[in-house]
Parts: sequence; C-alpha cells; structure tokens
Amino acid sequence: RKLVVVVVGLCIIGVFAAALVGPFVGKLLFGAENFVLGNRDLALLTAGTAYFILALTLAQGLIALRGYVAAAMAWLAGIVGFVIVCAPGNDLFLRVELAFVAGSAVASAAMAIALVLRMRRGVPDDAVNELVEHIGHEPLEI
Repeated sequence: RKLVVVVVGLCIIGVFAAALVGPFVGKLLFGAENFVLGNRDLALLTAGTAYFILALTLAQGLIALRGYVAAAMAWLAGIVGFVIVCAPGNDLFLRVELAFVAGSAVASAAMAIALVLRMRRGVPDDAVNELVEHIGHEPLEI
C-alpha cells in the first residue's frame, strides 16, 4: 500500500507539473520551433504514463503472488481499452493521448482488482521458499 501511495503521489505531481510548465520546459530544451506539444498534450501523456507506471507496480505484486494469468488479462484489457478509445475521431494526437490514458487506466484498474482479490486469498505457503530459491540462483551485483 505504501508503494502504491508513493507512486500515485509522484504521478499526480508529474501530471500537474507537465500541464503547468511542460511546454515552457520543452521549448527551452528543444527550441520553440521544434516543440509543438501544448499543456493538454503533455498533461494527457503524463497521465497515461502515470497510469502505466501504476499498472507496472501492481503487476509486480500480482507476479509475486503468482497471478500471472490475471496480470496478462489486465494488460489485455488495457489493450482493448486503448483500441476502443483510439478508433473514433479525427484528431490523431488527441485520439492517441486519450487512448493511452484509457488503456493504461483500464490496465491499472484490472491489476488493482486482481491484486486485491489475490491478497484476500492469502500468500501461497511455498511462495516465499520459491522466491528465496530463485534469488539464490541469481548473481548479486553491487
């Protein structure tokens, strides 16, 4: 829960920062003639990225609890959400931006639901032993 709270908090800060100062920073870094994205574009792209990061975070929890199929189904639901939102409309940038937000949000929601359900069932007894066994075979790089 703490990790999810930190991820969500950082993502919210990122979306507001992108919306408020993103175009200014983009023009400063890449030049006004080369940077064409506005506040809305950057806010939507950052929101999509935020949901995607949240989905990745939740997927790690599912994988740790052996929810491989649930994680895969959540990603598939996100793909379906992306296609449904991206298909209609004329403005290419806006369609893709909205679809990125929708697909990532659907994947995040599906991951969250699957993770909560799996956590309520409890951690499998041999999951910790399996994790220790896998870690023991990996080289430690410091």
